[in-house]
Formats: sequence, C-alpha cells, structure tokens
Amino acid sequence: MVLATTFAEATTPSKHIIQENTLRNLAALQPSIRAVIFSDSPRIADHCKKHGIDVITEVPTNPYHTPLFKGMMQRIESKYRAPFYGFANGDILFPPSLVSLLEEVRRRIADHSLYDEVLLVGRRTNYPLDLDVLLPIAAAEQGAFVLAAARRGQMFQADAEDYFFFTRGAFRWAEVKDVVIGRPGYDNYLVARAVAERGRVSSVDVTNALVALHQTDDDGVKAGHRARDDHDWNLERIGDEWRDGQTWNCVFRLDEDAAGVYGLQRRYSRRGWYNDDTYDPAEMAFFAANIPRGARCLQYASTSVSGALASLCGTLTVVLWNRESYRDVQEELSALDNVRVLYGHGVPQKTRDHTLRCARKGFKKYLDVLVQLDTQFDVLINDGRCRPQLAYAISCHSAHGALTAGATLPEGGRRADVPA
Repeated sequence: MVLATTFAEATTPSKHIIQENTLRNLAALQPSIRAVIFSDSPRIADHCKKHGIDVITEVPTNPYHTPLFKGMMQRIESKYRAPFYGFANGDILFPPSLVSLLEEVRRRIADHSLYDEVLLVGRRTNYPLDLDVLLPIAAAEQGAFVLAAARRGQMFQADAEDYFFFTRGAFRWAEVKDVVIGRPGYDNYLVARAVAERGRVSSVDVTNALVALHQTDDDGVKAGHRARDDHDWNLERIGDEWRDGQTWNCVFRLDEDAAGVYGLQRRYSRRGWYNDDTYDPAEMAFFAANIPRGARCLQYASTSVSGALASLCGTLTVVLWNRESYRDVQEELSALDNVRVLYGHGVPQKTRDHTLRCARKGFKKYLDVLVQLDTQFDVLINDGRCRPQLAYAISCHSAHGALTAGATLPEGGRRADVPA
C-alpha cells in the first residue's frame, strides 16, 4: 500500500513529538507500506528523507491552503503502482498488523467475498500524548507500544474517520467533489459515497481488526471543528451527502479475534437492509459449540439476515418482522437449500433498531406465523422484534423451555420444541 499523510510546520513541542512518532511509525511499516508525506516545508522534507520516506512538495490545496483530498490521492495513484492506496491523518499510529490486515483483504478479494473495489475505514482510539515518551524505532516494540496505549485509551465516535485505505477505482475521481482534509464532513462524505455504490464497491469497517491510535495533545479530539476561514468549505459543497458516512454504515465488518483469526461479516444486504445475524467470531464460536448437529433452527429476525447460521443448522427457518425486506431476503438466500424465509408483521426499517413496537395485534401475527408450519424446532435464535415477549410466549408453549439472552443450551442439546 502507498499511504499518504500531510505535515505542516510544527509550532509546539507536542506537534514535534507527534510528527516524530508518526515518521518512526511509517518508517517501520516500510517496505510493505510505502509512506508518502505531502508538505511544502524544506525542513520537513529533509527530515522525512532521513527516515527513508518519500515527500511530495507540490500540495494541491484550496485558496485557504488546506490540502485537497482528491488531488493528493490522484497524485499518488499516478505516481505509484500498488494494490492499495491510503490516507491517514498525521497524528495516527498503526501497529505492524496493518500489513496482515491488507493481506487478508486481498485474499477476500481473490475469493470474491469482496469486490475488486474496496474501501477500508474504522474508528480511532484516543490516547493522551506523553511528551516524555517517544515511539520506539523497532517495529515489534512499536506494535507492543501501540497496543498497550490503545488498552489505556478510549475508542472515539463512529462518525470520526481518520484513515481511508482503498483499491484503485474505488473512487471515481471525476465524480468526487473537492473536499479538504481536516474540516467537518469530508470523511463522512467519502464513506457515504462508497456505501451508496454498494453494487460496485465493498465498504468495510475494520475497527475490530486494526488499532488506529490517535496521539491527542492540547488540540483535543475535535481539532477539525475549530473556527477557521474555511470551516464550512466541505459542507457548502456536499450538502447532506455525508449522512450515511459513519463506520457502522459500511456494508461489511472485518473482525480479528484474540487468536489472530479474521472474520468477515456482511452487515447490510445487497438491497441495503441491516443483517441481524452479523455475528462476530466469538458469537459464531458459541453457536457452533451449542447448536446440535443437524438441528432444526428457528430464527426470529427484525429486518434481514445473511444466512450466517445456515451452515450450523440442518434446517433454518427465518421469520422476519419487516414486510419490505423479506422478499429481498428470500431472493438473496434462495441458493441455500436448507433455508426458508417467512414474513411476520412489521414496518420498514433499514437500520438496526430493536425499539419495541409490540402492539397486541402485530405481535400475534409475528408469533402466529408458525401456525402454518407442521414443524418442531430444536433451537430458537431470538434476534428480532419483541424479544422478551417472544421468548416468554415460546417458552410457555415449548416442551423444554426456550433459550433467552444470557442462557446456555440444555445439557446434551435437548430439544426445545415449538409445537405447530
């Protein structure tokens, strides 16, 4: 990957420390990650070269001398050939595992789990800068430092994205507006563009697979929102095109567990419905350990499912609350012979929202959809609407009770039958 950032002249001791730490970090990631610094400062250029880092001195900017994202990315795409390109704010540190993350994404592209056009983003972890401690030079020591600092830091909000890694073609530059870095809205706008092109671009939230450590100094955690002459530059150009640009809007989520095993979940369907079965590796391990082989599974869901549990169940019957989404889900899961999708009763909802709308009439329809079935079930996965009420209703009518949140399956996987 070619990873770019920007440096301006440091005016405080903390800025000097931040820049030195970032340069050490970028140098340690080479040669797998080729770092490029955009800066018109001769002093910074000389210092970067001492670390073996490329410098581009002609920085595309707006009239207020704030760097333009599109101009910088077009420059590195034309100058370098690489499987990935990227931008990160100049105060972000990454562990060496960034390299293995990119290798995993390349594998996912190769096996067609992801499109060739990919955008990776994630949340950052804020860590108070220690002016007395410099980042170690060795890559292994850096990794330990970054991870230890992250454990003491605080994960920041989902609408503050400080890095973007993407493949060539993920952004159609002719259609991307001239937004500038470091001002409100540009990060959300870029993510929202990729999310809107879900039929061509795979947007992936890698928050749970990559630590991005933000060196926080006296500028605080929202430096980009301070009053400046071009504070509204981006918002004047993008209008409300930033609204679907938070990390949780990404279609996919890539996690890494404690053993270093990656797991890719499709968070949204191809039609934009939220998948209620976006389970992380630990949750899938729990299901695998506790769902009996060949079990007849009943899954109550709210809006959509990807069929994540189909491989663990002998048969999987899904009851969806949302009348607008169930036909789309039927179509998407039609290739899975052991899955059937039924409609419960509900209103359109494209985001994960378990607000209880359990009027008696609607809930009865949600539950009574089973009456048409001549089936008994071994396992209930209760991840839809009206969960407390549904759990109680089914447990009252089952031979052995039903699973509720926090409970484990009976010893030996005894049947929790739901009579037709």
